[in-house]
Amino acid sequence: SEIDIEEEAIAPGGVPVVMHIYKKRGELGLDNVKFVDTDAADLWNSSQMECRPFKDPNFSLERMERDVAVQAIPDTVNMGVQATPGVPKHGGSQYEALEMVPEEAAAQLSAPGLAEFLKRVDPLMEMALQQNEVFNIFEDDFAGLADDDAAVGNVSENVISEFQSFTDLTYSKGKTVSCVDWLPGKRGVVAVSCTEPSSFEERVEASGQAKPGAVLIWNFVDPIHPQYVLEAPTDVYSFQFNPTNHNLVAGGLLNGQVCLWDTTEVQRALNNAKKTKSKHGDGDDTAIPVCKPKYVSELPDSHTFAVTDLMWMGADVQVTKPQGKIDNPKTGECNFFATTSADGKVYFWDIRIKEDLKKHELLWVPTYKIGLTRGEVAGDLAAIKFNFAPDLHSSSLFYATSMDGEVAMCDFSKPDDDPHPEHSKVVSYAHCGPVRSVERSPFFPDVLMTVGDWTFRIFKEGNATPLFTSPSADTYLAAGCWSPSRPGVLFTAKQDGTVDVWDFLDRSHEASCQTRVNSGGIGSIKFWPQLNDKNQQLMAVGDSSGVLHIMDLPRNLRRPMPNETKLMDKFFNREGQRTEDVAERVGRREDDLKAKDAAEKALPPAGGAEG
Repeated sequence: SEIDIEEEAIAPGGVPVVMHIYKKRGELGLDNVKFVDTDAADLWNSSQMECRPFKDPNFSLERMERDVAVQAIPDTVNMGVQATPGVPKHGGSQYEALEMVPEEAAAQLSAPGLAEFLKRVDPLMEMALQQNEVFNIFEDDFAGLADDDAAVGNVSENVISEFQSFTDLTYSKGKTVSCVDWLPGKRGVVAVSCTEPSSFEERVEASGQAKPGAVLIWNFVDPIHPQYVLEAPTDVYSFQFNPTNHNLVAGGLLNGQVCLWDTTEVQRALNNAKKTKSKHGDGDDTAIPVCKPKYVSELPDSHTFAVTDLMWMGADVQVTKPQGKIDNPKTGECNFFATTSADGKVYFWDIRIKEDLKKHELLWVPTYKIGLTRGEVAGDLAAIKFNFAPDLHSSSLFYATSMDGEVAMCDFSKPDDDPHPEHSKVVSYAHCGPVRSVERSPFFPDVLMTVGDWTFRIFKEGNATPLFTSPSADTYLAAGCWSPSRPGVLFTAKQDGTVDVWDFLDRSHEASCQTRVNSGGIGSIKFWPQLNDKNQQLMAVGDSSGVLHIMDLPRNLRRPMPNETKLMDKFFNREGQRTEDVAERVGRREDDLKAKDAAEKALPPAGGAEG
């Protein structure tokens, strides 16, 4: 019972004893105690193991799962506020002019202070009226500076976006894009060639094995399958569409040969297949047409190295032998193209092949050949790229770049009195490595850009000294090109997969903006040739993984700024005057040093004669 419990309970009767134990804070943790990890298997039979592990067969843990939802949105309340003002009232204001009495007005007009005031403000008022007649005071001063969307410093307007990309698992995967070209006269069709990224040792081991190359023709309508394929005996390093007959394509191969494709039959087959599909609604979309070469050059008469560049000569231009004179037949056809290679030769080819009467075969050999030299240095110019004069009807000059960094101005015609001339007229040792691009400005035909090693340089035709040299980049430059719509903008591609945009109206010591295309290197870039489209400007960029990227440029990079051509003309003239002044100063300094050395030699030796 509760009474028994209360009787048995022990209640404290005395005063409790309180004990306080103290220890200095600095002495805490000074005990020699070390904790170590020990495996449980080592303590299984040890006396130190107080609680041995065991498995309880009656114990099981089951966890229930529940689906719980919580509504965390506050309740909404519909409220209204009447904010209508009061009842409107009609009101009016009556103004009446203040008039002076005639006596007071006469006193004010005859006051000496008014006459002095009028004499003081009369010239100022007259000057203000004249300025109003000369200047338009209502004109917006900021409207003449630039468009709002042309501000280079606006980062949001400088974004170069990717419009489309193309790759093929059979022909381009794991390869490097070597050349890109747009089909003239047709919207949304671009061609690309890919090569194997093999080293010299790998090519020696694979010599004798047939590895065909190809040029892929892509259409924006189908980004998965090529429209058709131009097949070649080996890798295609360079190619270009004929500017007058777009069905003809010339290409340069790895083994030095050149080939010519005629896509007339392929185009006709594609048109028939499209009509059949639209009429019957069936067709095999995965079957890719293949076009074989129409002509392939003879191997003994071809280059000994890979054809690194190829260019059509233009309509109504043909090169005659034996002196390489330019003939201008009025046919409207383009029948000649030129090729170059690291063997130091430039070959001119005629696509109007004639049958050999002795062998009864079609032998395609170059019509005219020249060799390039390195100027003052002995040896051949190992050419990579070249660029001909814009008007080949009257000029035989062209620029060539080499593997060793030279930029040479050459003339492929031979004078009448010199059967073995020096074709390299002016050689500039501008770069430290291979010069991978040489491009003429579309607005200034006598201005060229070369891209090599870590820099790009701008040359004036005929001058060995560059007008402008860019600062060194952190990686190698792979390609470059001018903007087709803006005179002061150029683009350079680097080996790290980025494209730099240089706007000389904004700054010249660094790139105005930069965009990343991929994580690997870039092989080739080329702009869409249709300049009449003001709403879109496309640039094809081929990378080292075989992917062709189509980049869309923003408005401020495709729309020219006011007076941009005149400003760039002044920029080039100013840079030309600067280079001339520097060359003149260097010449005067050398002359002064020579005169000083001559004067020192003419002085008598130090010390007098012994007597």
